[in-house]
Amino acid sequence: MSNTEAPQIRNMNDLAAMMRIIGNLFYRNPECTVLISLYDMIFEGKIQSIWPLKHDDLFKRLEKSDKGKIILEYKKLFELHNAPVCLDIIHLIENNEKEQALEFINRVIEETAMPISQESNITHYGFLWLLLAWLETKREEQVSEQQSSGNLSEQKKLVLEQLSENQSLLFFDFILPLSKKILSKIETYSQNDFYKVLATITRDLVDEFEIELSNDELSKAIE
Repeated sequence: MSNTEAPQIRNMNDLAAMMRIIGNLFYRNPECTVLISLYDMIFEGKIQSIWPLKHDDLFKRLEKSDKGKIILEYKKLFELHNAPVCLDIIHLIENNEKEQALEFINRVIEETAMPISQESNITHYGFLWLLLAWLETKREEQVSEQQSSGNLSEQKKLVLEQLSENQSLLFFDFILPLSKKILSKIETYSQNDFYKVLATITRDLVDEFEIELSNDELSKAIE
């Protein structure tokens, strides 16, 4: 996997950082070495102090999790043959929508120059969160430039508009509806508290981002 897909825990006071963490917890097997620092933060009780949403009690429950049991549960839930929870969205959407979905995801990756490797599974639910985080980061860069310079060129305004549009499509057409299916199944089939809690945290983040996007669209309509 590329470095872009690995957790980048710096400033947690933004949506992109939270999306990246959630994405990696779903996208990568807990045995993956690039997740060591993230799991250390969870088990040592450090992550809740820098997490913007009010999840202190939930993260305290995650602290008590056993890493070995988390690894076994991940395999049982998501990886084994006939696992009850499918994280590959290509199997969760209608047949007549699959080609269009692939075209959209590939186009967004190409347009935004998101670094991926040959092993990247771009139709994985966790990867969609990483792609959403990438779009949010690129959008924030454009907004920051606009705020610092006081203006954007017409070309960069178009880039910002396209980023916002792709972000909205990715969220409302894929992440929002798929989260409802996937998170409910995790809560139903998980026998480990870690993934039940992760499902709750993820659902809250979905709600938070839905509010953010809805507010953005309302602001544009008023303008």
